[in-house]
Amino acid sequence: MDARIVPRRPPEKRTRSSYVVLRPSLDVVLSRATQREGRHLKDVEPITGLYGAFNDMGALEGHVLDSSVQSVEQTVAEISAGLRTEWFLVGG
Repeated sequence: MDARIVPRRPPEKRTRSSYVVLRPSLDVVLSRATQREGRHLKDVEPITGLYGAFNDMGALEGHVLDSSVQSVEQTVAEISAGLRTEWFLVGG
């Protein structure tokens, strides 16, 4: 066993991180994915599996945005507002 001592940074030098998950409804995800051009992920089964992995974020559920009916601009505005108010801050 290799023990390492990691000095704690003073509060003013600690890194602050935010976490945001865009999670539109499954119907919207499937619609967007199946309309993709090229070789991008389009198959329903793996997309549904990936969606399920983000279906219950537990303690981070408050970091999820449902962007189903939002434009790109609306989504960006909501994320920006959340970052300004530190809504998405983790490990505070």
